Amino acid sequence: MVGNDVFLFITAVCFLFNFSIIVNANSNAYQQVQSRTWNQAISMAKSFVAQLTLEEKCNMTSGVKGSCAGNVLSVPRLNFTGLCFQDAPSGVGDGVQRSTAFPPGVQIAATWDRDLFFKRAVAIGEEFRGKGVHFALGPMMNIDRNARHGRNWEGFGADPYLSGENAFYYVQGLQDQGVVATAKHYICNEQETHRSAVASRNQFRPDMINYVAYSANLDDK
Repeated sequence: MVGNDVFLFITAVCFLFNFSIIVNANSNAYQQVQSRTWNQAISMAKSFVAQLTLEEKCNMTSGVKGSCAGNVLSVPRLNFTGLCFQDAPSGVGDGVQRSTAFPPGVQIAATWDRDLFFKRAVAIGEEFRGKGVHFALGPMMNIDRNARHGRNWEGFGADPYLSGENAFYYVQGLQDQGVVATAKHYICNEQETHRSAVASRNQFRPDMINYVAYSANLDDK
């Protein structure tokens, strides 16, 4: 039951904004966003999900390889054109050509200017939409706790309040353009040492592979 509710929620978010996937690295045609109310989106999501087969639900939730960093299959019989997910550190990422390199998050945060926070997000959102991307995988809102973390530039620094204000305006600016923001790396994405699992052969069991990665253990506080 919980899983179905989550699926409905995600689908409803997709229906809040309506535009077809372009996946065109050269596109600069920003069409008018057709926005809907939350109740309208929920209603459309329920109707859409009710028509999906189990196989189609599995295909949509597992994702596939494609032209974007993340891809959800289309369902032509229901006029669903699929979804494109793309990274968003300081503009459209993942090697999409002719994309703008906007000022990094830590630099825009240094201005302490809410108006600039929002204007930057609007411009980024327009470009995502123009490239045909539905989901921007940002903002990165993890607070900087380690000066040697390789992705500090992507976030908004060490001040919790400043980071929160930036995250708010980034989400607002993007979603005003009809692009779904993805607030991510909320906590504990702040070191490079053993950040990714590294495979090594077990010296005592040659048939086994060990994966070394750090463990971030947090209490409720």
